[in-house]
Amino acid sequence: MSRPEDTSRDEEGRLRSGDPTLAKLIAQLGERAPRAHRTISGLDLPTTLALTWEEAMRLSRLGPNAVTIAFEGRVDRFEPSEAAELESRGATTIVFAIHQRSSPIRAWLDALACAFDVPGSRRHAAAFLGRSAPQSGLGAHQDGRQHILMVQLEGEREITLWRPIDRGDPRRGVRECDAPAADATCMVVLAPGMAVYMPPWTPHRADVGGRSLSVSFAVEALEVDDSSRPLE
Repeated sequence: MSRPEDTSRDEEGRLRSGDPTLAKLIAQLGERAPRAHRTISGLDLPTTLALTWEEAMRLSRLGPNAVTIAFEGRVDRFEPSEAAELESRGATTIVFAIHQRSSPIRAWLDALACAFDVPGSRRHAAAFLGRSAPQSGLGAHQDGRQHILMVQLEGEREITLWRPIDRGDPRRGVRECDAPAADATCMVVLAPGMAVYMPPWTPHRADVGGRSLSVSFAVEALEVDDSSRPLE
């Protein structure tokens, strides 16, 4: 009996050939699942992903209690009136699962799962709407086994990176990281058309000083013993 054909690479090739920006991005990554962070520039992201700050804000308001806010290191859901008050103080608005509402973002997410060589995976994309107060959103944290690609569509976002956490380090079990600034290995200022790739277990922090829109793509390889755990 013949084996079923694996079409994941064909799908990746189709998406890349139809999207020159995505093809350029994957080419600049240079290899499948790089072991170190990598910065990519010169991408036509706003046009390709077709998402604006205003549209992302509209999506964040869908539903009576659907506004997710990151403020002073914590993430929670609020009614629109409460969310607006926190946003006026500089909180970051997060639109989780934005790939379910945007065909271009979903296509990128599927292609990146192939590019990272983790076709059997959990996949998620979220939009982050920053404002004027630095360090008012998420603090330093790591996202476990997730491969992260953050792309910048509007404004600027400063990303501070630390060395990936080694296997056996107890910090692997804690999302929030004790990451002194003096130990940071790199700081990247993302402008529109730029992206940064972060390998699994990489502590990072994102700061903004003005209006900013970015999209984070997360791809996490499945493990047999924890397939029921949701993507965080």
